[in-house]
Amino acid sequence: MTKVRSIDRANKVMIREATAAIPGLALPIFPSHGNFLVLETIAAGIRPEALVECYRRQGIMIRQGTYHTQRFGDRFVKVSTSVPPSWVEEFCTLLPEMVAQARTLNDLPPQF
Repeated sequence: MTKVRSIDRANKVMIREATAAIPGLALPIFPSHGNFLVLETIAAGIRPEALVECYRRQGIMIRQGTYHTQRFGDRFVKVSTSVPPSWVEEFCTLLPEMVAQARTLNDLPPQF
């Protein structure tokens, strides 16, 4: 469990740094006490479903908020953090491109 927690913490830091580089994206709770982060997309002009779809096309699974809650789900995606660091590195490397692509897909329905 010590190793999992260490990986989780390091992955959260990577995601925070990648998110901070993109105007409008936000981590409303950092660090989280769970094995995931909530990444708000609304101020970046992106619907969560669009970002989910862009990553799905790359073979990376994240979930739009409506999978978890109808009340606030249209504002965020959920990103797991207790995964191999290489997965998070790929997520972070792709983030700027995925955000740009997501801005062109904002008419997608919920994915799950």
